[in-house]
Amino acid sequence: MDGRWISAAAAPLPVVYPHDAALIGLKLELAPGGVVVEAGTGSGGLTVPLAAAVAPTGRVHTYDFHAGRSAAAAADFAALGVAPAIDAHGGVDVAADGFVGVADAAADAVFLDLPDPAGVLAEAARVLAPDGRLCCFSPCIEQVARTVGGMAAAPAVWHSVETVTCTLRVWETYEAELQSLDETLGVAVTNSGSGRLKRQRREAAAAAAAAAVPAAAAANGASPPAVGGEAGAAPPAATPVNAATAAATDGAAAATGGGGGLGTAALPAGAPVAAAAVGPARTSRPPPPPADDAMGRRGTRRPRPPGDDESMGGLASDKPAELPEPGPVLCKPQPNVKGHTSYLTFARRCNTE
Repeated sequence: MDGRWISAAAAPLPVVYPHDAALIGLKLELAPGGVVVEAGTGSGGLTVPLAAAVAPTGRVHTYDFHAGRSAAAAADFAALGVAPAIDAHGGVDVAADGFVGVADAAADAVFLDLPDPAGVLAEAARVLAPDGRLCCFSPCIEQVARTVGGMAAAPAVWHSVETVTCTLRVWETYEAELQSLDETLGVAVTNSGSGRLKRQRREAAAAAAAAAVPAAAAANGASPPAVGGEAGAAPPAATPVNAATAAATDGAAAATGGGGGLGTAALPAGAPVAAAAVGPARTSRPPPPPADDAMGRRGTRRPRPPGDDESMGGLASDKPAELPEPGPVLCKPQPNVKGHTSYLTFARRCNTE
């Protein structure tokens, strides 16, 4: 079906979205050669796709209470080339006069877009063939309640009654790097009591490692490195670190995995702590993740191309030979939902009453 038919004909009163029209045609089981009765032509926004579905040998009988609106729609049908498949009836009140010109059981499907579809159910049942399909397009749920109530009161006429809405949700698909658990919880853990306990344990392990430096120098008969003075200055007096302290230091280093874990070793009472040139203590705060863009999408962290020594540091031979595989593809729905102008109530005509 040509999309320009819908856009051109529905311009004055865009009531039926294309995905609504597609669902209506599917549920009404329209096919070439079928006969459709429509009450409520309006601008012809649905009449055109109905005609396209049953053309070239099918027929659409469409009715509208407003004669001028029906004439304008008929002119659009002629301009779009679908007029041969459409019989437009203007100035007809189907609630009072019925579907003029349609014989009993002559229609395969009926579509009602009226203020009170419940009042036209009997006429719809008249023109529908056995197992014919009905669709009522209702803007409010109160109208749906009256229509479904009328169908429930005639179980020998209608069956398979259902009411649906048709919405269109757009999903964004993009490539991104998944955050690790440490990246997600890093800031929270660092600022929590558990994070402070980890830092205290790392500081104790670092102090134990610093105390082991002069002890190792004294055991080898060499002067420990000068701290806070000129080169060659005598080291400050300190009690040598005993074996228990060294064992505690080794245990702390092992427990912390080199000074960065959850070690619990502590220095014995009275043991000196000498300052030494040690590296800064590791922290549990991970590197900041890439910033999200305006759409809330997270970029993928990738290394720069090989050979970019100035920006990355080191030798070109240290860089990966090729870039890693793309990150995982993520999908998320957009918060806005398009569609749902009305409720669609479908039913089938019973074979016998």
